[in-house]
Amino acid sequence: MKALGLKAILIAGPGKLPADPGVVEIREYEPNLPALMARARLAVSRAGSGSLADLASHEVPSVLVPY
Repeated sequence: MKALGLKAILIAGPGKLPADPGVVEIREYEPNLPALMARARLAVSRAGSGSLADLASHEVPSVLVPY
């Protein structure tokens, strides 16, 4: 991914960090989610109402996974 200039960030939530993140940067929390979304080329999200509103307001192309 680095060779392509891409970076994957997973915001997992407290206590949900995987043992081996591989090439993905894992965060429990993102304090400045709007700034992160403004830089995003693509988002994969659980499709909660807050996430949908944020993704739409920042016009981020998304793959949505229903609950």
